Amino acid sequence: MGKRLVTWGYTKVSWFPEGIDGWQKADRDTEVVPADPDWAAATKQEAGR
Repeated sequence: MGKRLVTWGYTKVSWFPEGIDGWQKADRDTEVVPADPDWAAATKQEAGR
C-alpha cells in the first residue's frame, strides 16, 4: 500500500516491507478503522484500468 500511496503523490508515507505481521512483531500499534467508501471506489476504478 505504501508504494501505491507514493505513486498517488503522498509524501509522508512509511513502508514496512514485512507487512502487518512485521509491523506488529516490531511492537508497533495497529488500529482497525472502517473503510472509506470514496477510497474503496477509487481503488476499484484503478484496479480496472
